[in-house]
Order: sequence, then structure tokens, then C-alpha cells
Amino acid sequence: MSNETEWAGRLDHTSVIFDNKMWVLGGRDNSRFNDVWSSSDGITWTQVTASAAWPKRNSHTSVVFNNKMWVIGGAGGTGAGDTRNDVWSSSDGINWDQATANASWSARFEHTSLVFDNKIWVIGGSVASGVAAGDDRHDIWYSEDGVNWTEADAAASWTVRRELSSLTFDNKMWVLGGTDLSSSSYFNDIWSTDLTNDGFTSASKLTYNAKGVNQHSAYINTTEQDYYRFTLPAGNYTFATIGATDTVCTLFDNSRTEIINNDNDGEDNNCQITHEVTDPTEFFFRIKRGDSNDSIDGYTFKIE
Repeated sequence: MSNETEWAGRLDHTSVIFDNKMWVLGGRDNSRFNDVWSSSDGITWTQVTASAAWPKRNSHTSVVFNNKMWVIGGAGGTGAGDTRNDVWSSSDGINWDQATANASWSARFEHTSLVFDNKIWVIGGSVASGVAAGDDRHDIWYSEDGVNWTEADAAASWTVRRELSSLTFDNKMWVLGGTDLSSSSYFNDIWSTDLTNDGFTSASKLTYNAKGVNQHSAYINTTEQDYYRFTLPAGNYTFATIGATDTVCTLFDNSRTEIINNDNDGEDNNCQITHEVTDPTEFFFRIKRGDSNDSIDGYTFKIE
């Protein structure tokens, strides 16, 4: 291996594996870079371009998605926060296309990104290069094309942070560690999710009774909506909420495809869904507040 490479010493760059090569993109020393380098052995490096179409930056993220390399956000903007929310892609490292100059998520750096469920995800980070309270984020966004972005969760269960890491493992997304510099907090917590479009949590196991048999459900709370994951034997079932909270319920199959949605078929604005299960299978069930975006609480969920 090489102790020194052809590219200038740097930090806050990104690296990916693409086209059977290692790639180094951007970063900084005392100034920022937008060069792109590749190597097939880690010893000999080729400068693919000295100046990519995307502006110089550091603390961005990069992923490989749809047979392209992607560069996402980072520091090096012209605004007060010195941050960016542009998204770029390339199939060769030379020619770069701008998917969007202004993604729906706030410009940021020191975030994390991954590919999961055939989507690009942008998670957390900081919207400004300082350490003021309120700069760090715990929102979660995803895109199927790099152009159009959807907010999966405005406030995940884990606290705001930057310089976090993320990965996919065991069919889940994971978030690990990070820091909230405004409070001088450094984290060693670990969070995961196996649902798309929900928040992150350390899911707790609940026991419920279905047709006289005790089952176990993974319960996932995202403040504004709750998720349940369970397996049911064959039979006819009624899913319902009881309580003073106005609730909306949705049943999903094991591929997270919506089966049925209900608002007020239960008593006192509670929701109620009936469904026949022909073969034992896994389901997902979402309960969210029907009258506002406030926290979801004050209900009982039953399966009969």
C-alpha cells in the first residue's frame, strides 16, 4: 500500500466504491477541493478531474445509487450558514449532472447519507458551521431520484446531532453516535429502523393477544405517529383504537404497501379496520393523530 498518494492531504472528504475502483471526492486542507480521484488498487491514483462541476466543498456525503456516484450537500455555500443543499451525480466522475440546486431539506454539512429501500437518505447534520443552539438537526429525508425529496421525519427519536454515522445492516438503517456541539455533547448511542418513512427508535417488544394466542409486537414511537409490527395467524381480525384521542389508522403488508386506511369508523373518532388474514404473515400498523400534528397519546390499541 501507499503511504502517500498523488492527491493532496485533506480531511472532510468522501470516498465510495464504484466501477471496481476507490474514489476520493472533495474535502479540504486550508482551502476546499472539488477534485475527483480514483484507484483500482489503492497505490496508483488517477485524477479524474481537477475541478468537478459541483462547487468546492467539505463535510458533504457521497453514495452510489442507480449506477452513479452522488455528492450531497456539505460546507462551501455562499449563505450565512456556509452550507449547501445541492445534489450532483456522475456515471464516470468526469461529467456531473446537477439533480437539484436546492433540495427540500435545509442546506447542511456533517450529515450522513446512505442507500436503503431503493432510496437515497439524508439524515441529521448541521445547518450552520458555528456551534449555536438550534443549528444541529435530527430530521430524515429520502429521494428516489435525487431531485424530489420527501421528509420521512421532522424530528427523529434520537437527539439533534452532527458528525454522526449511518449504515445498513440486517435490513435496517442504523444511526451511530455523533455530537451536539452547542451543548458539548458526544454520543455513543445506537438507533435502528426497519420501516421506511418512519422515525428511528430503540423498538420495544410488546405482548398482545390474537385469537387466544400471545404474540409479540415491535412498537415504534415517532412522537406524531406510532408503528406496530406483528405477525398474525390466519383468521378475521378487527384492529381498533379506544380513547379520547382522534386517531387515523393504516394497515400495511410486509412489503410496506398500504392495505387499508381508516379514520372514524370506531367510536368517538377512533379508527377501526377489519381484515381477513389467509396465511400467517407479518403486518405493519400505523396510528397517528387525526386532529392535529401533535404528539400521539391517550389511546389503547386492540386486535381482536
